[in-house]
Amino acid sequence: MDCCREAAWAKVHSATVELHYFRTPINFFELVSVAAALAALKRQGFAPDLIVIDTLARSMVGGNESATEDMSKVFDLMDWFRRELNNEPTFIVVHHGTKDGLTYRGSSVIAANIDGAIEVSKEGLTLTLSCPLGMKDAAAFPTFKVQLEQFPVETEDGGELVPVVKDRLDWQDMTVEELGRNEELAFSVLAAVPAGLTWSDWFKATKAAHGGKLGSSNFSEIAKRLVEAGRVKGGGGRGAVFQVVFGEAASASVAPPNTPHSRSKEPGVMGVSSGHSRSTPGVRSGYSESCNEENSVAPSDASQSDSDRQPSDVASEAMEHLRRR
Repeated sequence: MDCCREAAWAKVHSATVELHYFRTPINFFELVSVAAALAALKRQGFAPDLIVIDTLARSMVGGNESATEDMSKVFDLMDWFRRELNNEPTFIVVHHGTKDGLTYRGSSVIAANIDGAIEVSKEGLTLTLSCPLGMKDAAAFPTFKVQLEQFPVETEDGGELVPVVKDRLDWQDMTVEELGRNEELAFSVLAAVPAGLTWSDWFKATKAAHGGKLGSSNFSEIAKRLVEAGRVKGGGGRGAVFQVVFGEAASASVAPPNTPHSRSKEPGVMGVSSGHSRSTPGVRSGYSESCNEENSVAPSDASQSDSDRQPSDVASEAMEHLRRR
């Protein structure tokens, strides 16, 4: 199947790539397996620029991805393998997310040992890519989508349709229904507090609802998209409050609490390349210019108890709302 994807991609993009495959996964939980793979590469005189481990679970047989000690050993062996190749290639490790699609499976050692995480979710022939943990030595990229196209490839068993990434989709061109799960979660968190939340409190509550794994720069992009799409209003200065916009601009895809709603989406798959950065939070006040001023806004004179709730309480309410749908 990997060869089919390679052939399809090369035809669609009129490009050639040189890929070599280990048909048996390298077990990065066993030194013997890693040493054997390293020796095989050196015998071939092949120095890869990019190594893709697909998947992490299949490449650490005998280890527990939730155990700190086991995951530390896996990353130590990956680092050793990379250093021994002299050219120190880039590593991409494919790893599955949790069943709810909100974060990655396993120990926090994973986030502590990577340079960045790219979360990928699939709906139909559209892939959504985001950067939930930020990047260690670079700014987190804004969430974007790519379109897959089924492309025919001849195999030993006859013709086969293989999905290939064809084009990138700009989020500004997406319909309201195409907003991602992260935006939906952030909207539900904010909608749980009619009085609104400051950027800091909204971020903390959304991060808690996201399993504690959400970078501030990525959240800034989420907030920006919600404001520009007209689903959220506010911001503009330190301590300013964001509030949910209800009305024509609010979409069924990001429904207010207690509104029946369903959305079918495949669990996310997270690709990680061998830490994450902490970017300065902030959403520019200019974003609010695209809000629909004619829509009603959640009342700002809500009871004091709303504004006094802790981010963890808000996150719990939002998660309960998402589970009810």
